[in-house]
Amino acid sequence: FLYGIVALSSDGDEVIKVADNGKQYDQTAEFTPSVSILLGMVSTLLMGVVMTALWIFTLSRVASYVLNAIMISMILVPIIFGFGLFALGFFVFGATLIALSIFLLVFSLFIRPRMDFAATNLKVACASVLQMPSIFGYALLAVGVQVLFCIVWGMAVVGYATSNNQTTIHSHGLIYDLGECTTYVYSNTFDIASYGTLTCAGDACRACVCDGTFVSNHSCVTPKLYGWTYTWLLLSLFWTSAVISNVVHCTTSAAVAKWWVVGYPSALMVQEGFEAATTTSLGSICLGSLLVAVIRTLRTLLYFASRQMEKKNGRSSGALRQLQSCCVGLLRYLLTVMDRLVVYFNRYALCFVAIYHSDFRTASVSASNLFRTRGWSTLLNDDIIDVVMNIGHVIIGTTSMSTGYIYGRLTGLGHAYTVLLTVFGFVAGYLLSIVALSTISSAVSTVYVCYVDNPHALQISHPEMYVPLSECWQKVFPGSIQSQNNQPHQANNNN
Repeated sequence: FLYGIVALSSDGDEVIKVADNGKQYDQTAEFTPSVSILLGMVSTLLMGVVMTALWIFTLSRVASYVLNAIMISMILVPIIFGFGLFALGFFVFGATLIALSIFLLVFSLFIRPRMDFAATNLKVACASVLQMPSIFGYALLAVGVQVLFCIVWGMAVVGYATSNNQTTIHSHGLIYDLGECTTYVYSNTFDIASYGTLTCAGDACRACVCDGTFVSNHSCVTPKLYGWTYTWLLLSLFWTSAVISNVVHCTTSAAVAKWWVVGYPSALMVQEGFEAATTTSLGSICLGSLLVAVIRTLRTLLYFASRQMEKKNGRSSGALRQLQSCCVGLLRYLLTVMDRLVVYFNRYALCFVAIYHSDFRTASVSASNLFRTRGWSTLLNDDIIDVVMNIGHVIIGTTSMSTGYIYGRLTGLGHAYTVLLTVFGFVAGYLLSIVALSTISSAVSTVYVCYVDNPHALQISHPEMYVPLSECWQKVFPGSIQSQNNQPHQANNNN
């Protein structure tokens, strides 16, 4: 599993049977989901929805307390484990954890103004999104489109990028239809009337038999992957996924920006943002998503190449092997860093696209100016908020998982089905929180951009939110907002 892609493996339409000492038999398994299991899945999903809404509502009210609780936990947990390891005699590990706690304590004191700043931005962002809940509907719609595209993409991979479209087998000058061929798996011996007896030295040998004729001592179909076709399909997957994600980002950004200026929430704001993201701004979104797709395609191909090198070279410890591993590891690390930087830069560049209907080049210049004037505080602000989002994913996923486990135990579904509901609950809750909280991250970036360009609009539309937000901004960027107000952002409306 890589970047959300499930590895596909199939032997086409060939028939595989198990044979032992000349006897053939098929192995099948049946599984029929019951109403109780389906109700359990629905229960875990509902719990995920409730916990996601509760988490966003909590952040909109007491984000600063949540951040403080997270930081205190990050400091106390290593201390507790450190003293525990000391008591058990693991002095080095205990001292390391205690040193880590001291470092986190000093670091928290250093970034205290930034934590208040991030919490206030987060509160405003959550409040804006909660007042326009139709944003979540568009996010779920995007997930549905993504799922449908992944299904079509998987079918395309199987049909065009692999050997699964093979319909015939060539052997000794003869051509057999694949439907006439069977792959037999056997141990010890296997009798073929037209050939004789095959012997197997291992636990599982294979033989391909077509129309009663022995063809080969391996599977009738050997799965193959056509590199160039798979590469282009992989690029299309990453590109489409990034475009769909950025459409939701721009929809949220446009709606929050209008809420910032107008002062009242409206579903029409979200609808207009979605229409712009899928029409006039779509070219800019596609351009911004293309570089991300190229980098992720290269990362994936490099990953597969490294796996093939490992299989080919085995456990070789030669100098050349070590040099190859070092180079591949370095390239993968560089591509990972580039991926994160480009995604982060696109988040703000596309905010300018959504708010001012700029083309991507103009929006990129505006985002570059933003990073140049605000420096590392922008990164730190988003890093702090990302911690809150990630903890939210874990809490929501764990709660949904607990719901699945409790439901399975109370209804007496048995161990296997209880485990199924438990795993489903965590995965469903975690993914649901990712979809919902991604809109919050988009709103946070939009709040940041809007305050830099037009802080007084919030003072008019939402004065109760302007005062604490302005105070935090003045602490982090003293005197900078007034100078920014004198130079409003001029965006190019050409798209």
